[in-house]
Amino acid sequence: MHDARAGMIRYNFRRGCLIGNLGQEIDTLPDSFRNMLLTILEGWEQRVTDCLLAACGPHPSTTQKQACTRLSRYFWIGWEGAVLRARMEQTPEALDLYATFYLAQAAVELGIRPPAIPRVSPAPPVPAKTVQAAT
Repeated sequence: MHDARAGMIRYNFRRGCLIGNLGQEIDTLPDSFRNMLLTILEGWEQRVTDCLLAACGPHPSTTQKQACTRLSRYFWIGWEGAVLRARMEQTPEALDLYATFYLAQAAVELGIRPPAIPRVSPAPPVPAKTVQAAT
């Protein structure tokens, strides 16, 4: 996420994701492109799944394995949207917002300790006020 964010800033938000761009135009492309693009996305999802599994420790549970698969798919669905929004707004805010929430949600789903502050943006996110439930 850091590298993608830095690359977008370096190129003034004029570049995004070629696969995402092609995916947005899928209805105008030859039918053969659909399977090729899906294969690429599935490969990316597998890489994220592998990273998430590594975060679970040496013996992830079946539940964690299933969550890793879902979270990797969720990552790419949301990340492509964040890239599109960042390009439109010409600011990394959408990337930072998505990364912050994704990392926190992934930690909850996997039952692991969340990062103290996901350091994606140069400034830490402003802590949200939370309401404590009565015990």
